Amino acid sequence: MIIDQERLVDGFRGMVGMDGSRDPSQITNGAAAYAVNCTFRGGGGPRTRPGFRQVLDSFWRTDDAPSGGSSSDANFTTYVEAAITFQGAFVYEDPRDGAPTQILVAVDGRIFAITLRSRTCQPVWGFPDRLVQTADVYFCQADRYVVIQDGVSEPLVYDGTTVRRASAFGAPSIPTGKQMAFGQGRLFVAINNGREIAAGDLIYSGSTLAVEIERSSEDFPSVFTTRQPHGFVAGDAVSISGHSSVPPVNGSYVITDVPSPTQFVVPAAVASDGAGGIVARFNEGSVDDVLRFSEISFLAEGGTFSLPSQMGRVKCLAFVPIQDDATGQGDLVAFCERGAASFMVSLPRMEWKATKGFQRVLFLDIGASSKSVQVVNGDIFFRSADGNGIRTYRSARAEFDSYGQTPMSAEIDPILTRDTLWMLDGVSFAYFDDRLLMTCWPEGRKRAVAGRGLNNSAATAAAPIPTPVVYTGIVALDFRSTAVNAGKSAAAYDGVWTGLPVLQLLSGNFDSVQRAFAFAFPKFNSASGGQIQLWELTRDEEHDTGTSEQRIVASVVPKAFQFEELMTLKKLLRCDVWFDDLGGGPDHDFEAQVWYRPDNAPDWIPWFSFTRCFHTETALASDLTGSLPYLARGYAPQQRSPSPPLDPNPATSVPAYLGYEFVLKIEWKGRARLSRILLHSLKQTEAVGGAQ
Repeated sequence: MIIDQERLVDGFRGMVGMDGSRDPSQITNGAAAYAVNCTFRGGGGPRTRPGFRQVLDSFWRTDDAPSGGSSSDANFTTYVEAAITFQGAFVYEDPRDGAPTQILVAVDGRIFAITLRSRTCQPVWGFPDRLVQTADVYFCQADRYVVIQDGVSEPLVYDGTTVRRASAFGAPSIPTGKQMAFGQGRLFVAINNGREIAAGDLIYSGSTLAVEIERSSEDFPSVFTTRQPHGFVAGDAVSISGHSSVPPVNGSYVITDVPSPTQFVVPAAVASDGAGGIVARFNEGSVDDVLRFSEISFLAEGGTFSLPSQMGRVKCLAFVPIQDDATGQGDLVAFCERGAASFMVSLPRMEWKATKGFQRVLFLDIGASSKSVQVVNGDIFFRSADGNGIRTYRSARAEFDSYGQTPMSAEIDPILTRDTLWMLDGVSFAYFDDRLLMTCWPEGRKRAVAGRGLNNSAATAAAPIPTPVVYTGIVALDFRSTAVNAGKSAAAYDGVWTGLPVLQLLSGNFDSVQRAFAFAFPKFNSASGGQIQLWELTRDEEHDTGTSEQRIVASVVPKAFQFEELMTLKKLLRCDVWFDDLGGGPDHDFEAQVWYRPDNAPDWIPWFSFTRCFHTETALASDLTGSLPYLARGYAPQQRSPSPPLDPNPATSVPAYLGYEFVLKIEWKGRARLSRILLHSLKQTEAVGGAQ
């Protein structure tokens, strides 16, 4: 024990998360001012984040394809890696028994289905017909179907094996749009460039055999003509709605005759010619009903939802999660550029127009920045440009009538303030391992075209090449950081994770295991032009593993150390650090380095560094020394620093080891946990009187 009445000590033992909302001198002892590639789960101190693992080319070898597969079934390298434009991806969890989960990815106007179970990458659309090759592609799963939109082309529908145009399921089909949501048994689509929302038919509602009526004639009052073959037979019970004849014939009838494939006869008499409307045959319904939009033309139930112009365009549609409810879903929420509105679509459709408050403004001036949101713990998380942070549906709504309309991500403001706001449209969310993951730090990337697989064509080469926007950071919010006797503590931010230039994050259930993936685009290389890659985010891997293992570089900036003597000048003496749970191996030495800065100095001053190596492979007899046990995991207890450098602070000409408070930056390469820091200083006697 050091006995020195002028000696001061400060430090920390364990941390619970990042809090950059205040100056390092103001934050609490259990928080970090900044953290990179760390996780604080358990509260014992910052440790290296879990590794990322690339799904390598060897994963897609032809001989990995299932029996009967061809080389095209497994050609991820040719189809996806060599693509010019990445347009979006989606995890398709087929609800049918035994069906594998797939990753759908849109590149260059083509759709591919990646099946991890069978290690295949199959083209399902785009040979030769393609979507618009430069447009974002939107996905939405409605029961067993995935609806695919680019905002320009006729929608596509994927059923797990085949992609078809939406019109193949009968008219009236899904309208062309972008953002979509499925809930309360209906598909909802944002149309008219995000200014309106159309609602589809109720699943299993019996609307599958609905067709449009072209006309009825005063000369033949009981004969109705349809715009396309109706498929009816005599004796079918049908319902007519929206027809303009006088008197109106809207109601239920039994067909008495079918003169032609586009004509039918019912016992109704019209006094004047009529046009328009829908005729639907009563039936027991099917899952395909969800792909039809026949009810949109009904007089009492139709139309679209219009949004207040001050909200701007729709950015995303989502359903509010509700517990203790039959469907688990509440209102439909339209997140717009400058606000959000909700719709009580759980009501019967006949009551929509008559229900007061069916459409409500949730909040104004708080808009969503991207098409991606994430449902977690009964709430909806989204990125907002207003306040430049992460918000939730419930918190934004609670703040609507107050002056406290601020994001709930102030703890990571130093991270998010680096974002370029106009590049946030592609921000993506994923929920994995009890963490909310969100991309940040967008930047554009150049790429080459010549020699890039299927894209090396005159038409492609002549077309404008979009600059891919990648996100070089991932913000992690941990919902399982620590626990106390009375329950769980609040969620804590792990800071920012780097090392992967992400195009899109996604997660899903693969063979009963929750997994998370990222489509990434590495830095431009003049030889290869860059590649679209698929990476998996792991729970506990030690390294980032691509073509080789890479040590993860982590760093943390704790609070400012004031030694409980805020207004006393100190001389910095030494720093002790404790690391444990070190990884290692012959090719993976653990390296640590410490910087410091006095008071408000802007630049870091290098202090000391050290290296350790612990074998993690099976021990050989020659590796053992004496009777010491073999160390499967290493630790570096109380690594003492030398005295700080004697160089003066260039801004003040005062020695840099003098100050009222000191801030440290600790960086390490390789897996480890920083469990404790102890900083020593010596109280100084200051000169009496003012400056001369």
